[in-house]
Amino acid sequence: MTRTWIPDTDAQKQDKTDYRTVKSWLNRYREAEKRYYLLSDRLAEAQEATRHITQSLSAAPGGSKDGQSLARAVEREEEAERRAYEQRAVCDRLFLEIKSALDRIQNEKAYTVLYKYYLDCLTWDRVAKDMNYSLRMVYVLRRKAMEELSL
Repeated sequence: MTRTWIPDTDAQKQDKTDYRTVKSWLNRYREAEKRYYLLSDRLAEAQEATRHITQSLSAAPGGSKDGQSLARAVEREEEAERRAYEQRAVCDRLFLEIKSALDRIQNEKAYTVLYKYYLDCLTWDRVAKDMNYSLRMVYVLRRKAMEELSL
């Protein structure tokens, strides 16, 4: 007897959203967090550059050729700070949106798996270790939880 395997991702269920769509939707927060940390690093670099220019100006009169290096450095710092704050707001909004969707998951263990990975931004290995499960079991719980979600 020959068995044929038909992937369930090809036949989309009527009342559920497919796995790839859910995964992509949940990953938005992780991606936003990465962008926030990148912008935070840029802000720290801009702040360091401003401090460096301030120290240079206070030690040696005359400063830059046009006298605007400190003003430009402060502008870059303010712009970096604005972008970082805007991205933090995006992260906060996405966190609440995704948490609200996850709150509808009935299976507590499956909920915890998705929460730790998508909102706490842990790796799958770390989630498994924290929950004292095998990686395979974590993937089973992930699949169950994602099947419960309807976006």
